[in-house]
Amino acid sequence: MGRATSLCAGKHLGKEKAFEDHWGHIGTTDEEGLKEFESEHLLDPNYDPDLWFAAEADGEMVGMIFGSKSTPFGSDYGWVSILGVKREWRHKRIGKALMLHFFQKIKEKGSTKVGLSVDSDSLTGATQLYESIGIRVIEQYVRMEKILREGIDLRVRDLDQP
Repeated sequence: MGRATSLCAGKHLGKEKAFEDHWGHIGTTDEEGLKEFESEHLLDPNYDPDLWFAAEADGEMVGMIFGSKSTPFGSDYGWVSILGVKREWRHKRIGKALMLHFFQKIKEKGSTKVGLSVDSDSLTGATQLYESIGIRVIEQYVRMEKILREGIDLRVRDLDQP
């Protein structure tokens, strides 16, 4: 595995671990996850590695933020694609530090606004974090579904689930 592939795999695995508590999360194999990670992030036309940061503790990646400078909302509208902190490292201000660092860097690149999407019922406290640093709701969406065939629901709906 080359260095670039190895780095991507590390970022995918870090993202997978940080998002294991996200509502509706269904884990993937490393191979599937790496393909998804590459298509969603590395092949994004707005991909900017200068706006990707990781928080480490004792040589372990404990949090990450992936962002971009340009979005469909405008060329000066920064976007946070991913902010994730591993469960055991949450509520230690790591997410806040990553966001504030991102704000500084995105401003240096000329952005005047920053946006992101969040599950308003996040099990992780993400909404409270964003509100505490001045992010406010601009739009809200409702996700609806209909069960067409009964089965076992594998999505995470509770942090106390194994």
